[in-house]
Amino acid sequence: MEEAGHQVIFYPVFYCELNFIEYFWGHAKVYTQAHCEYSFPLLVRTVPDTLAMMLKVLMWKYYQ
Repeated sequence: MEEAGHQVIFYPVFYCELNFIEYFWGHAKVYTQAHCEYSFPLLVRTVPDTLAMMLKVLMWKYYQ
């Protein structure tokens, strides 16, 4: 990764306060749970829609 010009940062395992992606996934999970009505077929349809609607701006917000 570093040879390709990317920086690799390792976070402590399961430390969500340092790993901003956990906030993003948490937001996605809350939305999905509220809209899937605990039906597996509806869950399969809801997850891609949820991820598509999640704004990149939201991810940058959690990053900062």
